[in-house]
Amino acid sequence: MTTHTKGHRFQILITQFSRLLMIPFGVTRSRVYAQVQDGQLRVRFGPMFDERIPLDSIETAEVSRWPRWAGVEPRTNFRGAVGLVGSYGEW
Repeated sequence: MTTHTKGHRFQILITQFSRLLMIPFGVTRSRVYAQVQDGQLRVRFGPMFDERIPLDSIETAEVSRWPRWAGVEPRTNFRGAVGLVGSYGEW
């Protein structure tokens, strides 16, 4: 594979505790990542969340903090923001 085809993959942090909570949903470290490839951002968070978004459609991307009471796994604020929360720790 060429670099262009393979793209760049970024792991999403999953702590040991979070991983235990997500195992029943098929979430593993190999199934949780963001990948930039061929003009698209592919975001995968287990077998149930696998989206491809054209880079031209993305306005912003940033590291954010979500309240602990909201839990882990994919989250939204229903106003256009989506968060893939795998941990409340930092790298």
